[in-house]
Amino acid sequence: MSGFSEDGQWWWDGGQWILTSQVVIPDLAIPLPEATVRSKGRWKLLGDVNNITLWQTGLGLPFVFFERRAFRDIRMWTLEQLASATTYLLGPPEPMLAGETALYRPLLSFFTYTAYRDVAVVVTAAHVLVLLFDRFDGQPRWVSLAARPKDVRLEVFGRVVGAHTTIVVHHAGRRWNVKGTARIAQPDPVVAAWKAGLAATMRT
Repeated sequence: MSGFSEDGQWWWDGGQWILTSQVVIPDLAIPLPEATVRSKGRWKLLGDVNNITLWQTGLGLPFVFFERRAFRDIRMWTLEQLASATTYLLGPPEPMLAGETALYRPLLSFFTYTAYRDVAVVVTAAHVLVLLFDRFDGQPRWVSLAARPKDVRLEVFGRVVGAHTTIVVHHAGRRWNVKGTARIAQPDPVVAAWKAGLAATMRT
């Protein structure tokens, strides 16, 4: 049975305690959706292609529509990865209730295209996890935070105005920004699951 110590500093792998900072999540084998696989050669542009020529040749607007479709596909794929990683870390009895990933392009990236998918937040009935990715098109690989809901504070910024929606996770003087693209990221289920965890703590 896997799980974290009360202070979140250690993880039990079924045989020994390991420092949470040293946990490495194994390959999850969550395949890309078929539609995304077919277009993978195109959405690879989201990670490493200079796109100034797209804007100069008038292809910028179509590219934005393509970007949003790709981001939606990548987000859904990521949620499957987060659910699988949660099961690995906490076992089937404590599944992911809600999760969200960072997935965005900086607003002022005119000359060099860079998209980010580097951190995610997961909420279960008893934990809030912050997981880090190994690369843009990789998977959640490391645990940056494992804490009880009562020890964590969540805030959401950019819900109404702006191109980005950010879930800020606060814990013990540290903070993690899970920045998503507005109208693609869905912070409300994460906040609702966290509040449910707080309510359950107060009843016990």
